[in-house]
Amino acid sequence: MIKKLRDIALPLAAINLRMLNRLGRWSGPISRKYRFEFVDTIGKELKGLGISDRQLDELNAETHTFNENDLLHEVGAGIYSVFKAKIDRAQLDMDNAMMNIKEPLQGKGVLDPSSMIQLNEKTRVHQELVETINKLTGDIRLIGENWKEDGNSELLEMNIISIIQGCPLLSSEEKDSISREIKERIKDLTYYREHHSFRREDIWFKNEDE
Repeated sequence: MIKKLRDIALPLAAINLRMLNRLGRWSGPISRKYRFEFVDTIGKELKGLGISDRQLDELNAETHTFNENDLLHEVGAGIYSVFKAKIDRAQLDMDNAMMNIKEPLQGKGVLDPSSMIQLNEKTRVHQELVETINKLTGDIRLIGENWKEDGNSELLEMNIISIIQGCPLLSSEEKDSISREIKERIKDLTYYREHHSFRREDIWFKNEDE
């Protein structure tokens, strides 16, 4: 009887997990906490039917891959948010410079040549900033892709921290703060790959709510 239940439960669990893995990603309709609890519950129920740890790992292989990808993204989340804020600031400066020439161009005043010079400068700064940040984020993502292949967390940390510390767009305080957070998130990532569980569940769930 137990064997028959196992034979039925395994394929049903596999279907449910595949569906779950394709929902709730990147702020989708299913939260991280729900997914975690759902997978944990399925695992406990299956173990109660005599399913081995090896079989559970095989069943959850796709889940582990998705979770690793999410944790890898979190490694760079701090620096991406800082970069975005800098681009937004440069965009605002450019928009303000545009406003200084908008009315004169509409025939409602005299165009000050210095306003056009300022707009050109703000536009140049914005474009160069976007290009630099796109290059940096591309390098960070490439380093992450390399980690997927070799699993070398020390190299991952060394290469990303090197980019952060050498970034001319960041202050010393920003570099230190981001570097500390990256080290913690790489520990989270490494722990998950080794244990298939979250090192800091509270932080993992909290990050999704912010």
